[in-house]
Amino acid sequence: MLINIINNVMQYLRPILEPVKVSYSNELLANQLNDISIILFIMSIFIIILLIVFMFNILIYINSDKISNYFSNKLIIWYINFNKKIIGIELIFLGSSILYFMYILSYGLHFLATHPIIT
Repeated sequence: MLINIINNVMQYLRPILEPVKVSYSNELLANQLNDISIILFIMSIFIIILLIVFMFNILIYINSDKISNYFSNKLIIWYINFNKKIIGIELIFLGSSILYFMYILSYGLHFLATHPIIT
């Protein structure tokens, strides 16, 4: 049962992940693959940092009402409400940039998977 499901999934993925022949040398392809893998590693670290910031901002955004209840000064409450609006905008930008970087990461991994070095 499970083997049939895996075979069906692989049957659909095989044309997508089929190796591509290149018209340039294997040395140039190896250099490209090395550079792309380094860039993808740096991008994955960047995505992890963005996710941590995203989760931290979500916690602050959710608990901003509780934080504002601790203070009675109008300026501090205004500052917390202002930060809540800024964090709301920041969450939209962080979420969209994380999705964009994940797309680029998957595109790079697809390139690595479809361009093997054949000797």
